[in-house]
Amino acid sequence: MFLKKDLAVLVLIFFLLSLFGCSKKSSEPDISSPVKNNLIFKRSDGTQVQFKPNTFVWCGPWEEDKIPVETFHIWVGFDPAVQEQKTGWMLQAVISDVNIGEELEFPNTFSWNHPDGVLLFVLDDPNELSTQEEDSRGGIVFQKLSCDTEGEVQFSIDAVIGSEFSGTGDSLKVSGTFYAPITGPPVLKKK
Repeated sequence: MFLKKDLAVLVLIFFLLSLFGCSKKSSEPDISSPVKNNLIFKRSDGTQVQFKPNTFVWCGPWEEDKIPVETFHIWVGFDPAVQEQKTGWMLQAVISDVNIGEELEFPNTFSWNHPDGVLLFVLDDPNELSTQEEDSRGGIVFQKLSCDTEGEVQFSIDAVIGSEFSGTGDSLKVSGTFYAPITGPPVLKKK
């Protein structure tokens, strides 16, 4: 039987948890804001590409140990524990090239070791697509892009992404909005 004393103890426990158990140190990044991925990727036949919800957001060099250009990275759908991926998308934005509220247009071509603007790559096995391809068009606008301890990214996009397999792969249409706080890079297992 439940006694008044038991109820009082439960109320006290919930009160203490609400005061202390849910507090966070100011030095910890705020990851309470969830990812809001409202992007729609459509194939030419009208079907939508589905991605796993795995999302990694971080700042760092364009390519570790090779291309030190400061870059904002987003990976969605890729699972670091799985060797063969079927679907996923990756966005890399050169931080110095992004002006909040200004559109960056596609296609965006650059030399591999001198990145410029934004690159969006999509894996839709067996197709691979990139905003560097000549069939790409449209653009992306960033509303937020920050690499500080409470960093975040927010953008809207309306674009067609060209296939890297010219003549055999279809383009994808992508539209919508995306928001995420910095989560950190995926932990990749070294062989």
